[in-house]
Formats: sequence, structure tokens, C-alpha cells
Amino acid sequence: MKISNSLFFLILTSCGIGISKMDHEVGKCINEYAKSQKTHRGMEVMGTGGSNPNGLYKRIHVHFYCYKHLDVPEARRLFVASALEFIERMNSNEKLRPFLEEYPATIENIKIDINCFDDAGRGDLGDFVDPPYVAFMFHVGNRLIYCFDDKTEFSFSHDYEETFEEALRIVNGEQEDPCRWLEPTPRRRISSSK
Repeated sequence: MKISNSLFFLILTSCGIGISKMDHEVGKCINEYAKSQKTHRGMEVMGTGGSNPNGLYKRIHVHFYCYKHLDVPEARRLFVASALEFIERMNSNEKLRPFLEEYPATIENIKIDINCFDDAGRGDLGDFVDPPYVAFMFHVGNRLIYCFDDKTEFSFSHDYEETFEEALRIVNGEQEDPCRWLEPTPRRRISSSK
């Protein structure tokens, strides 16, 4: 029987078993956010985590998966909308604020990863979508990175990246989309271990 990470975390946070008030509030925020992403964007949680080296959360991480075929512009819209909602939820949650190392939170204080799988094989998540669709998107600091499954080994070709601010301007129509013509061509390898 599979129990998702968010459900397990929800059970722990609801019962208050062996977790601090800080972790309880972070868990509630993540669970509310995850439910919204499932309902409004069709994404499921794969995992969650956080970084709190000084006793306060510096970064909160949510890893999603979905069954979508998204080109870079569609992936960008999904990522930007999801990130903005998470940042807004963190900043508007007064109970969470005392446990954040930095307030107001920005893109630097969250970590979102999104895997895009093909519809086939849903029992075991299936394979990553084929190019020209984005198989995996994530960000490092304020750099969004879009990857395509190269289908030759367990690795991704890193085909496009931009800052979060650039992505936001493009989504808001304030900047032209430089990748509307993008065809995946490997520029740099990002290897993943099996």
C-alpha cells in the first residue's frame, strides 16, 4: 500500500507526534499548498523537505510530479504560478513567520522540482515525457532550469535556463519569449543517478 509523503507528513502534523511547533506549521503550509497544486494544477507531491541549519527555515522544498506534456512556455507558466502561490502562502501565514529565517520569503527561500511523466505506465509513475516536452524543471536560487529526457541513458539534456524574474516578465507579457522557437539541443549534461 502506497502512502504519499504529504499524507504521511499530514498525519504526523495533525497528530503532533514527535515534531516541533515549527515543523508542524511548516507541514501545514506545505500540505495546504500541495492540495492546491493537485486541485488547480494537476500536480502530486513526490517529496518534501527543508533547510533549517540555524534553527529557522532558510528554504522549504516541495518536489512534484505530473502527467503533462509541456513545452517551455507552458512549463514556465506552471512553474511561475506554482512558485508565486507558495511564496504568497508562506508570506501570508502569520503562524509560520517566526520560523522563517528570512521574511518576506522570495524564490530563494523555496525549492520546487517538477517531473513530467508520460501517461503510459501510471502504476509506477511511467517514463519521462519525450522531447520536445520538458521532462524535469527545477530551480537553483533564482535560475529556472528546463531539462529534456535524452532517452539514451538515465540523464537529462539541459536545454534552457532563465532567471525567475525573466520568467515572470515573460508570463506577464512584459518581455518577449526568447524560446518560443526552442528545439531541444543538448548544451550541457545534468546526470542523475539511478
